[in-house]
Amino acid sequence: MSGAQHIRVDQLKLGSRLAGDVLETGADGQSVLLYAAGQVINTEWQLNRLRESGALVVPVAPDSVREPVATFSAAEHRALLMEQRRRVDDARPAEAQAEAGVLRFLEQIQTGSGHEVDQRVLLDQVDHLSRQGRQSPELLDVLCLLREASPRLFRHSRNVASLALRVSLYRQPDVSDEDLRRVVMAGLLHDVGMVHCLGLDQLNEGEVDETSELFRDHPDFGVGIVLEMGGVPTEVRRVVAEHHERLHGNGFPNELGGRDIHPMAELIGLCDTYERLTHGITYRRALSPVAALNLIQGWARREFHEELVLAFTRALGPWPIGAPVELDNGLKGRVMSRVNPFAPLVACRAADGGLQLVDCAREGLSVRRGLAPAQAELHPTEIF
Repeated sequence: MSGAQHIRVDQLKLGSRLAGDVLETGADGQSVLLYAAGQVINTEWQLNRLRESGALVVPVAPDSVREPVATFSAAEHRALLMEQRRRVDDARPAEAQAEAGVLRFLEQIQTGSGHEVDQRVLLDQVDHLSRQGRQSPELLDVLCLLREASPRLFRHSRNVASLALRVSLYRQPDVSDEDLRRVVMAGLLHDVGMVHCLGLDQLNEGEVDETSELFRDHPDFGVGIVLEMGGVPTEVRRVVAEHHERLHGNGFPNELGGRDIHPMAELIGLCDTYERLTHGITYRRALSPVAALNLIQGWARREFHEELVLAFTRALGPWPIGAPVELDNGLKGRVMSRVNPFAPLVACRAADGGLQLVDCAREGLSVRRGLAPAQAELHPTEIF
């Protein structure tokens, strides 16, 4: 880009527009694209990523000045909200049918042995999630967000499967349908051993003590269940057994480490960790998505491979769908869409008590910070 200025990363200001690509060295020593030419650095998160990339100077366009832009009209607000709600409403019948089927599946496991369960409902849910995730991953995020009333084990497993699906599609956009179905099945079954450890009632109503021997035994219980079921792919059985194993051998039940852990088990383990953090299962109070991502980034190279943590973070983006956030103009809301993950569309409370949509990209705004769920001024059902 003509006239580009090269600025030290530590002097870069919010609102700067990159005049060239910025690369960073991945865990395998290969250079990967961090930000492309034309990207506007709008958030502190982006600045920190640049500082961590190892780049000393970056090319910046001399015209990096925010210009006033038009805001959404009331008619545009209504149209966008109605379209989002229509898509969710259209998906609800299939979602309800899938949920009922998988709950029956879990109840059969609790009351009988693995070989007596009807696996068709599980396979139907696997196919449903795989298709939906490939066609519309954002809709899948919204549907997960709205599942707060679902029984805990089903909600948790469904969300883990959805997260793993999104990361898999990010890492390999042309992943085969069969591989995608294995990832989804692994997400749905990874905690199936909890049914025998505690039972559905206790899981759905009470706290889970993650330090108890019963909890630490649930991978072994799960392996016994899927072996009795028969027909479960080897990779999925290993996920059930290894999703709590960690890179440096500090996991359980067998203290595996490094290459001894199946890559799919590590992926499901990371998604399981994030879902527990953001729903208050691990720390008994839910962390904001951004706080959970920050915590997970600190575990790279210790708990999980760095490449996986990087892919997970980028697949979700710094502000996942539904994340409660505060903008730099003081408005608080929830992320509604992240076509541009660094400058999302945010639904906020309007002065009249209704909703207003703020397009950060069009209005030159940034997300100042992520909020804890208790600080959110909007419930997901008001938006979606």
